[in-house]
Amino acid sequence: EERFRIALDAVGGHIFDWDLRRGSVWRSPGLAPLIGYREEEIPTENSWWLERVHPDDRAEQNRIGREAVSRRQAQLQSEYRVRHRDGHWIWVRSASRLFYDAEGRPLRVLGCSFGIDDRRRAEEAQRRAFARVELV
Repeated sequence: EERFRIALDAVGGHIFDWDLRRGSVWRSPGLAPLIGYREEEIPTENSWWLERVHPDDRAEQNRIGREAVSRRQAQLQSEYRVRHRDGHWIWVRSASRLFYDAEGRPLRVLGCSFGIDDRRRAEEAQRRAFARVELV
């Protein structure tokens, strides 16, 4: 249990365990520092998280998930924006492990999401700097 708590802290985000059969999700307390919600404020339905995904990113995230399941992928990674409790958007990276039954039906998704705003801002600043250099 101590190792698990240390690992949760090390992730710098939140860990989730989505039971696809029941439709419920367990989320670690790391969601509070990531997007401003405390554990007791968050329902166990996955739709709660999906509602926080940026409207421009939702279709792509759904496509990525459907494609992963249709290919029976074990690993899934993506980057997208979610709304913080205070209303601003933050970039997150999610890395997940998908589990299937003997017939290939998805059973469970276990993974983590962590903030990548700093990296995204640095990449955008670099793109703008290169664009200015090309104009000169």
